[in-house]
Amino acid sequence: MKNEARLQDSFKEKLRVLQRGDVVQEILSNISGIDVLFVRCLGLGSVSVSYLAMYQLCLLKLVVDYLNQNLNERNKEESEMVEIKVSLWDPVFSHEDKEFFENHLKYTVEEEFKCDPSSVLYYMPHFPVSIFESVLTEEKPKFILANDLTAYAIKFPETKYFSQYPNCARLTKLITNKTKEESVEKENCTAVKPPDDGFQIVKKKNRKKKNSLVYQPPVIDYGFETAYFKKVKSSIIREGNNTDNPWSSAFTDMSFMVID
Repeated sequence: MKNEARLQDSFKEKLRVLQRGDVVQEILSNISGIDVLFVRCLGLGSVSVSYLAMYQLCLLKLVVDYLNQNLNERNKEESEMVEIKVSLWDPVFSHEDKEFFENHLKYTVEEEFKCDPSSVLYYMPHFPVSIFESVLTEEKPKFILANDLTAYAIKFPETKYFSQYPNCARLTKLITNKTKEESVEKENCTAVKPPDDGFQIVKKKNRKKKNSLVYQPPVIDYGFETAYFKKVKSSIIREGNNTDNPWSSAFTDMSFMVID
């Protein structure tokens, strides 16, 4: 009973602190347009051991409450209230963790989870890239609140990233290509053409040897035709990288993705 009371007190305290944070408002504004019936939380960690995991659990609660409110506002004519179901799994969960989830929050702890991906928000804070790849391959999620995939990409050569984690690499490629396109469009919109003063700039001739070798990076065939998606919209949760908060690094490198 003492441990259960300790967890409840920790949860209430951190929930009260977190719900005043700008990071929560940024996340809720990003997910405001989605319509789901389930939230699947993976890789949370042990809330009885880690205060970061407890803050991540508090965010889960705030997200679920917000989605529940939106869902029932859209279904005002229904006679019964609709409740979003929450499913969690992490092999590190202790018996104490599981009892807290199931008894205090009424969440379900289960390793196996089968559901229409379009009706599920996947919440996977600080998730290992290898398991991220498995989730993409096996469960084909549409809505994901998890690590920014471009943060994984900088840790690997491009060819290795694709060979080991092809779906993560494909999504990263789509995200970075879109970012580059938006950057070019912005530059084109803001560029100011200098006045024509009649002078012409004469470029110096390139005196380098004609036979000098230039490194060409390998061209990767990403095989998008075999992927379950064609496009992705990714929004970085920028306030999550502000670690000057009581929750420290609990939400760093986080993004919200809509995959189609």
